[in-house]
Amino acid sequence: AEEVLAARISNFAYEFNSERPATEEAFQEESAQLEEMIKEFIDLPYHRNPARLQDAYWTLFLVEKEKPNANLALMGELAEKWAGYLDQVRDIWADQKCLLGAVSLAQDSETLGAARTLLESGQLEMEKFLRDRELQSEHFSEVVYDAQEAHIRSSLAYLSIASSLIQAQDGSFAEAETTLSQVRDFDTEEDDAWTVFPLADFTAGKIKELRAEFVSDGGDEAAAQRLLTSAEEFYLHGLRGDYYPRPRYGVGWTNPNEIGLSGLFLKRQGTLEGVEDYLASAIEGGLEERRAEVLASRIQDPEPILPFALNNLDGEEVASESYLGKVVVINFWGTW
Repeated sequence: AEEVLAARISNFAYEFNSERPATEEAFQEESAQLEEMIKEFIDLPYHRNPARLQDAYWTLFLVEKEKPNANLALMGELAEKWAGYLDQVRDIWADQKCLLGAVSLAQDSETLGAARTLLESGQLEMEKFLRDRELQSEHFSEVVYDAQEAHIRSSLAYLSIASSLIQAQDGSFAEAETTLSQVRDFDTEEDDAWTVFPLADFTAGKIKELRAEFVSDGGDEAAAQRLLTSAEEFYLHGLRGDYYPRPRYGVGWTNPNEIGLSGLFLKRQGTLEGVEDYLASAIEGGLEERRAEVLASRIQDPEPILPFALNNLDGEEVASESYLGKVVVINFWGTW
């Protein structure tokens, strides 16, 4: 029964993660189906494979994380249960799962304790990864070695992000910004850039937002509003970045900057009515800015193309001279 149900969950999760359902209603419906299957698996009277059980707790954590009104206390419990299997199960992604889980839980003071636990577990798992790598490195091919180097760079970035968010929750804002600044060294061409940079933008915004609450409590409302405006700018940048995929896919892939902007909208307006239009406008505004940037970068000191004259599909001659001053996409192709 364990193996059959685990296979069903694996197949369903694979289909679900391959492409996000077209509508939010369909996404929530499939999330609920996945959640029900996982709970059924967890409730089995006996489990022979701790790795499957650990994976079930992690997937359930991600499902809860995606809910509009996520139960933070439950997320903390699920994350700690998942971490409880780290001594029994060897998962090469354990360090990153711990650190990404810490980022999710450190967003609220209610689950800061669980975030600290995951941060510590993530650091220990990084040490295990580095120790194992050192012992086995002579047996690695160049491809494997490079992949592990990339893994380490990503883990260090997630460690900085999680640490800085926890520091900000503790009120150490300057220290948090210094810790977060280490992420600037992360290469934008890395495979994990699509998660690292939006998370970094979100964390920078969250630090500003937490600092705004602190100065507001001290009576400096003008400074608080400036900090909230700065937070919004970070959230907008993280939401508009080319490195984050849209539409969203699967479980656990929601851009956290959407959450940040929605929270700011609620704080300013007192209601979430109209937030969808606000987010849509923010995204479209980012696209317009990006178009302008690309256009500006491509029209500076343009070089003329080599002249050509070719026949089109109708047998008519087309010369490059006829396109002077226009934007043209030329696709040279052949049938061989």
